[in-house]
This record gives sequence, C-alpha cells and structure tokens, in this order.
Amino acid sequence: MSSVSKKIPCQTCGARSRNESSYTVPPTYKNHGFSLIELMIVVAIIGILVAIAYPAYTRQVQDSRRADCAGSLTGLANAMERFFTVNNTYVGA
Repeated sequence: MSSVSKKIPCQTCGARSRNESSYTVPPTYKNHGFSLIELMIVVAIIGILVAIAYPAYTRQVQDSRRADCAGSLTGLANAMERFFTVNNTYVGA
C-alpha cells in the first residue's frame, strides 16, 4: 500500500488543509446600480417633499414682496410729507 494519504475536505468549512482559508470571496456582480422600484421610491419621496415645500416657498416670496412694497409706500409717504413741509401743499393737490 501507498503511504500517500488523500486529503479529505473539512466537513464544516470545506478547507482541504489547515493552511487553506475557509473564507471564500463573494462573486462580483457586473450590474451595479439601482432597480426601477428603488428609483420610483426616490422620485415619489422627492415629489412629496416638493408638494410640501413649494406652497411654503411661494408664501415666503409673497410675504417678502409685500414687505418690500410696504417699505416703498412708507418711503413715498415720507417724501410727500417732506414736500408738504417745505411747500405747504401736496403735489398735484
């Protein structure tokens, strides 16, 4: 008989010897990316956020324009009062 022993793999990890690693490298996938469902979920979330944020944004723009107009009217009223103080009459009156 031959004294050469046949290496039998380990029953738990499949390694053929003590030096062989029991860890395997996971297979690499060529198709990295997002699925259609994931993209649809992201688009839906963005749509919900826009639906909530857009009215608040338009309200803020409207409020800032109103404040700008109020400031302009106050400046105009002050100019008219200065004119009245100097000339003792309003313009066009």
